[in-house]
Amino acid sequence: MSVLKRKYKDEVTVVAINNTKETQKVALPASAIGEKQELRGLLEDEIIREENGKFYLVLKREESNVYKVNGETGVNWLFISLIIGVNVLFIAFLIVVKKRRK
Repeated sequence: MSVLKRKYKDEVTVVAINNTKETQKVALPASAIGEKQELRGLLEDEIIREENGKFYLVLKREESNVYKVNGETGVNWLFISLIIGVNVLFIAFLIVVKKRRK
């Protein structure tokens, strides 16, 4: 498995290529990528965050991916609250409809 880091102006990308016949896992030290960073997959939509000072890249056999280095984004609380809110409104609607039938 090959892992290449490239930098162009302010943009840093990591290219991972697994040309073997087995699934491979590589641990990149956080010092090589940067502190408080995450890797966002461009070919396959995935986010890799730092775990115990390392970034773990896992690629299936004969697969590759390009990762863009971004700052940590965290959890999208607005999206989560909207999903929960829609479900609560739907359940409330069902309760109101059930009470009106009686």
